[in-house]
Amino acid sequence: MTAEGGRLSGQFFGKMSFGSVSSTNFIMEDTHPDPDAALIDFTPVEVQSIRVRSLPWSAYKTLVSDHIIQLMIQYDKQPAETQAKFLAKQGEEYADAFVHLLAHLHHMEPLQYILTLISDMLSADDSRAKLFHGLVSKGVEPYLPFVRLLNLSNWYILKNALDIVCLLLSTSDTAPRSHHDVVVTWICRLLAAPKVPEHALSSVLDSLVRLLRV
Repeated sequence: MTAEGGRLSGQFFGKMSFGSVSSTNFIMEDTHPDPDAALIDFTPVEVQSIRVRSLPWSAYKTLVSDHIIQLMIQYDKQPAETQAKFLAKQGEEYADAFVHLLAHLHHMEPLQYILTLISDMLSADDSRAKLFHGLVSKGVEPYLPFVRLLNLSNWYILKNALDIVCLLLSTSDTAPRSHHDVVVTWICRLLAAPKVPEHALSSVLDSLVRLLRV
């Protein structure tokens, strides 16, 4: 795998074609992920090794808007206090940017990095989940990109996408029930699979407990 990462190929991205991440035109194929534990790379990854990466934001201008690129350039690598100020002032814009980036980027390293940014912002203040919920009224589907990432086979991506989507779904009164059902089914199938490492089982169970508190 190169530094910028091999392209995440296969059934998930092979069928993806995104315009805007709206509830009306978001492509709905492959939205019922079915984990194959034998194909998942469960190797633990140190989060700090993800945080030190630098993404070439300007290189993504053909995939997302200039506004999203500028938001990320001003936010990335800033101290937590500075990022918090951006989120306090432009929180929904950042939530929208994160959702669109996850929907349009196809490589492992950028996906890992963006999920880490989202995880960090929610870990610092889980009430920021409302920033994603607020996108629904603007016609943006904020949950589906995370659900669709459960089709992949990289544990770091799976774990973070699962953690985030379970937080979002458990704190929303309006998220489609179908998303809850898909995520619970995915978790149950992974828990029933053979040879799943203990660290993965523990993480998945924590996510399931959070989700079932809805």
